[in-house]
Amino acid sequence: MSGTISVARSPLVETPAEQDWAIRAYREGDIPGLVVVANASNEADGVEHHTSEEELASSFAMPFSDPPTQVIVAEGQDGRFAGYGRILSIDDEAGSERIYQFTIRVDPDARGKGLDEALAGRLMAMARAHNQEPDRAPIGKVSVLSMTRVENTRMKALFETMGLRDLRHAWVMERPLGEPLSEPYAVDGVTLRAYRRPEDNIVAHEAYNNSFIDHFEYHALPLEFWNYQMDRPEVRPDLSWLAEADGEPGKIAGFCICEIKDSDNRLTGRKEGWIGLLGTVRGWRGKGLGRSLLLQGLRSLKDAGMETALLGVDSESLTGANRLYESVGFTVRHHEVMYKCELDEIAI
Repeated sequence: MSGTISVARSPLVETPAEQDWAIRAYREGDIPGLVVVANASNEADGVEHHTSEEELASSFAMPFSDPPTQVIVAEGQDGRFAGYGRILSIDDEAGSERIYQFTIRVDPDARGKGLDEALAGRLMAMARAHNQEPDRAPIGKVSVLSMTRVENTRMKALFETMGLRDLRHAWVMERPLGEPLSEPYAVDGVTLRAYRRPEDNIVAHEAYNNSFIDHFEYHALPLEFWNYQMDRPEVRPDLSWLAEADGEPGKIAGFCICEIKDSDNRLTGRKEGWIGLLGTVRGWRGKGLGRSLLLQGLRSLKDAGMETALLGVDSESLTGANRLYESVGFTVRHHEVMYKCELDEIAI
């Protein structure tokens, strides 16, 4: 992610008078209202995720984030928020691509009145202005990307109206931890050990990039973003594992990063944990290392009192990750869809 995206340069945009909203740039103090919108939107869309003020503040504080230039808010005359949008700029210099990734959240009471389109239009105007800034480095390809649940016909229709195309599907998969679970097993040449934070961040970050380089839509992750990700409260280094090459301290062949989202578990009344990241570095694949790390992570989540394990995976994974997960008992809980097109193909 790079740079900031200006919203201040544009005049205040008002939606039709009868809707009584205005779209403005984010300002300090907005987070509580945005959290209300996010949770109302999630509930209406059947997304079992509770966004806390702490979580949103942490997201807004991530590296390369600047909410006043990247977040827009739809506000009524009574001060209540009806929706918001966020756009981030990602420059992949190695792949010669600039990607504008955006999200839109709209309160259920404000849907069907043109607010989704108004927010999307402003975000795309922000992307165009950012891309055309005189000091913006030229790059081979400029794209727009977003994701939604496959059941969310409202967002899918918006994306298609914008010109975005259904590009790729992902699955969130689940496995009951009460079912029989094989013991992790030894893999020649490596030793599995617990993740040490922050001491392992640099070597684990290198292993992540070397592992995910073969994945669809891979873009190298900067170290500062890995550090941010590992510092999130739901990440559990005490339940996470690294496979370290024998006789080569600090050389990581694979990893399994586990998470527990306590706020979601309180919302649903469930005890669910996540395999947040699982990867093996080139040269260590085909030896059973990914399976061993996965089993170690699942057993750690079970020992921590979790009853179900969840994970996300590309439904057409080039590394065969989906087949690995199915082989140890994971099934699909729901589908997500990635939509993408080039910026000059956007129709609004």
